[in-house]
Amino acid sequence: ATSTTDTTLTTSPSSSTSSTSLFTLSFSSITSDTSTSSFITTSTNASFSISTLTSSTSSAELTPICGGPGVALCDGGCHDLKTDMAHCGRCGNACAAGRDCLNGVCTSRPCDSRCGFDRMCGASNGSVECTCASSVEGNGICFDKNKFKCDDDALPKCTLSRDCPVGSACVREYCNCGTAPSRGVCVKTEGCGDGGVEVLGALVRIGETERRRRSVKGLVI
Repeated sequence: ATSTTDTTLTTSPSSSTSSTSLFTLSFSSITSDTSTSSFITTSTNASFSISTLTSSTSSAELTPICGGPGVALCDGGCHDLKTDMAHCGRCGNACAAGRDCLNGVCTSRPCDSRCGFDRMCGASNGSVECTCASSVEGNGICFDKNKFKCDDDALPKCTLSRDCPVGSACVREYCNCGTAPSRGVCVKTEGCGDGGVEVLGALVRIGETERRRRSVKGLVI
């Protein structure tokens, strides 16, 4: 006659380089034979595997949120277009070496336009006449004088360049053929050297008609 006296279960992991782990179960049973007073041990091995699933979460790169007047997203970062030399007035508009970024306008070297004479910024092509005028802050600003006229009521008026829209500067002495104005007009450099002009052109005398056109009473307050 026989009777089972004990049963054990053991597990052992096997080496594995993958994400699947192999385990071996050993079943051991000890059986006693009462007729012979002996013990018989029987072992059984069984193998099974467990697959481990892993997941990785990569956080998406966040796009900066830019705020404030004249601040824009350029090259993945926030830049102040009013003063940034590499992004002056708009993304990617770099000012030339030695120039300044004034309210989003790349300045030119100081110029000496005055009532009766215009300092040109380059050769005229019939449709664009680039004239240099001094900003209220004392910087040279090159602009198309055919587009920005002192007697144009639609032009924004200003006391300082910061009063102008970003990308414009305030020029005052250009419109001084008459009573010295307290205010200036906002002009842009579009078409006349957005990066700033280093070499200026000739000093050209203006006619009497142009002189009268620049005597703008509306600029005196």
